[in-house]
Amino acid sequence: MKAYPQGQLLDTVFSISGSAVWKGILHGLELLKKGVIWRVGDEEHIRTWRDPWIPRPSSFRPIAPKGSCRLNRVSAFLDANGAWRADRLREYFWEMDVQHILKIRTSPRQWSDFISWYPEKSGVFSVKSAYKLATCDHNTTFSEGATSASASGSRSLWNCVWQSSVPQKMKITA
Repeated sequence: MKAYPQGQLLDTVFSISGSAVWKGILHGLELLKKGVIWRVGDEEHIRTWRDPWIPRPSSFRPIAPKGSCRLNRVSAFLDANGAWRADRLREYFWEMDVQHILKIRTSPRQWSDFISWYPEKSGVFSVKSAYKLATCDHNTTFSEGATSASASGSRSLWNCVWQSSVPQKMKITA
């Protein structure tokens, strides 16, 4: 595809100039990037310092290497059985990262790495979870402005809209 010739949608960076439609597409892509996380398998797809793969809120990336680290793939931190090499992790990662990494269950069958949608327990993308991610992000950014969320963060007005028994088309235009 012309927009991302390397075939990696998550690595793309676009110019912010363009039509309103193009800006909407860019906003959707950025939202998608915020909710995507790699799940660790046996392949060498996950880049240690660049890709989102550590399951924790915020960036899903390591804080920073402890020093110089030439191990650029997460697979370099797994042993032959697919288990974490804690000694190597502690050598190159800060302890707070190591704590999160050791909680990641690795695959004894050594399945391939794959991309998952973090906001859903199932790992499958849904418009509803993307909407929640977008509105949480919007409410954080514009916390001083008008919103339909209560002070506790609940969005009862929108829950009423989404649970109403009207055609889906009507819910989307609400």
